[in-house]
Amino acid sequence: MSEPLDASLVRNWLAGRSIARGLPAPVDARGGWRVDTCQPNERSRYVFMEVSEDLRKLALATTDPLIALKLCGTVASLRLVVSSRWEVQEGGYFMTLTGKAHARRAVPPGYRAEVAEQDGLITARIFASNGELAASGYGASASGVFVYDRIVSQPQHRRRGLGSAIMTLLASASEEPKSAQALVATDEGRVLYENMGWVVRSPWTTALIATPDVR
Repeated sequence: MSEPLDASLVRNWLAGRSIARGLPAPVDARGGWRVDTCQPNERSRYVFMEVSEDLRKLALATTDPLIALKLCGTVASLRLVVSSRWEVQEGGYFMTLTGKAHARRAVPPGYRAEVAEQDGLITARIFASNGELAASGYGASASGVFVYDRIVSQPQHRRRGLGSAIMTLLASASEEPKSAQALVATDEGRVLYENMGWVVRSPWTTALIATPDVR
């Protein structure tokens, strides 16, 4: 991993993610930030740069399973400040690309692309020759940080460079200057992005209150 993360970078990524998902802007809360996601499986999420007494107190007081805790830190460090009722999940990475554009990737032959922009949200889609949606992704800017979100290639169209092509389409459609580009990747996505020049800046760890399996 590279140099430590700057809080303003994470905050601006979070703001861009909210634009990309049509969510309220993040607000300062508990020494970190809160986003009221208002989704069926998540009411709000709190994002922290590091473990702290504020994070420990929030975890202790929270009983709502629709509240998520997010940490720019390791699974081990988050487990130190949450009780056993929290399930700590791993597998995420906060990644950035600064100082250069990632390698451009054209849409492969046999596919066509559509790009749209509305209210700061950029949507890119790639379709197969039969009209089937093959890949899609979203992007938005916040204070100079360009955010990539939900970059997805459908299983039957993977390993054809469509994810890279989606990112090229999104970056090309943004006319705002980019001081940095940021995303959160899964284990699988991390490999793709590192091959494109992206750098892991921090683990991205989630804690959720475990709920009984209702059948």
